Amino acid sequence: MRIPSSYVVIVALAAITTLLIPATADQVFSLGYVSLASGCISLVLMAAAILLATRWRWIEAPLGGLDQVYNSHKWLAIWALAFASIHLVYKAKLPDAPNIVIWQVEPFWTRSLRGYAFLGLMLTIILALNRKISYDRWRWMHRLSGPIFVVVALHWLTIKSPISPSSPLGLWLWFWVLIGTFGFSYKWLLYPLMGKRHRYRVETAERDERTLSLVLAPINTPLQFKAGNFAFLSFVVSGLREPHPFTIATAPDAQGRLRFLIRNAGDFTAELNWKAKPGMEVDVYGPYGDFVRDTSRCGPELWIAAGVGIAPFLSWLHSLDADTVHRAHLLVLRGNERFPEASALRALAGEKGVKLDLLEAGSSRHAKSERLASLIANAADDTEVYFCGPAALRDKLVKAITQRGLPMAQFHFELFDFR
Repeated sequence: MRIPSSYVVIVALAAITTLLIPATADQVFSLGYVSLASGCISLVLMAAAILLATRWRWIEAPLGGLDQVYNSHKWLAIWALAFASIHLVYKAKLPDAPNIVIWQVEPFWTRSLRGYAFLGLMLTIILALNRKISYDRWRWMHRLSGPIFVVVALHWLTIKSPISPSSPLGLWLWFWVLIGTFGFSYKWLLYPLMGKRHRYRVETAERDERTLSLVLAPINTPLQFKAGNFAFLSFVVSGLREPHPFTIATAPDAQGRLRFLIRNAGDFTAELNWKAKPGMEVDVYGPYGDFVRDTSRCGPELWIAAGVGIAPFLSWLHSLDADTVHRAHLLVLRGNERFPEASALRALAGEKGVKLDLLEAGSSRHAKSERLASLIANAADDTEVYFCGPAALRDKLVKAITQRGLPMAQFHFELFDFR
């Protein structure tokens, strides 16, 4: 069973912070120690959450892709609030230990910073977890987490505490204060300028009932990516500038064109659906993601796509040579979507030597479930299962794979939920 990267990060940071607290055996069992430790851990977790939101490439690999980075970011913030709650219940002091103030201010401001720090952190987490808030509103509210972190850091600097700024714990906290401050400053001010950006132009924009199919042509240097990667798109149009992630649905080619299948599933995508037109310019940030086929394995593969979840598998299909595929089976579950066209998909799969099951609107939900269950139940022990689709279907697959007895290490997916 895989341990989520978020657990590893939280436990590691909390353990290091706790070990650096200069406390005796008697002090460890005091409520003041619990409050002090909780406050320090909360500060470190907040800074780490901000660090993970920067999208710096060197962070992706250790955590297993940008989807795991954002999942860790979310849980770091949640646990930061939990530890902050404990910290504010009790006074953070160690028995018989001297207390110092790093930055002396009026008592009114000390109390105010304490209250604002907790209130701001609590509101940020609650709003982030509220799925009913529109993405644009959520995004702007979420951007306040940077200034809130600064308030939290000022709270530490202006209260009496047993932490000397030159002690190992003090230096550890200073390190994370600098990391958090630089991280949110970078995301606010520098990312739009320094992020790996490529300017494209919409070449074609086609629609069906649920999906927008975009083909983008590069204006300058094309994006270099691997089949299965995704990118953030920022359209140079009022109301569509905020970057959103979408999976690339084609393979790298000499012309540098990109194709995206975008489901109409929210305020942003609804507006994009009716505004998108040829000639519109787009900033493409990326590539990101780790949903890349492992070509070193020679066993059977089961690819499961639901709706626009066909996108990474289209990218794989376009990038493959027929002699590199070993017993790959693609199951596509969709409704009335016409991208890609059924005939074109069948031709592409046949050309690449991939077996295709295409269950569309004419197939009942029961028939789709039965076919999916049958494929999992009859899968060979060394089958690698790749999935892209809704979370509810992914959860069903986890149960089916567990019942079949396949190791979860052979089940590959990306969370692809950045809220």
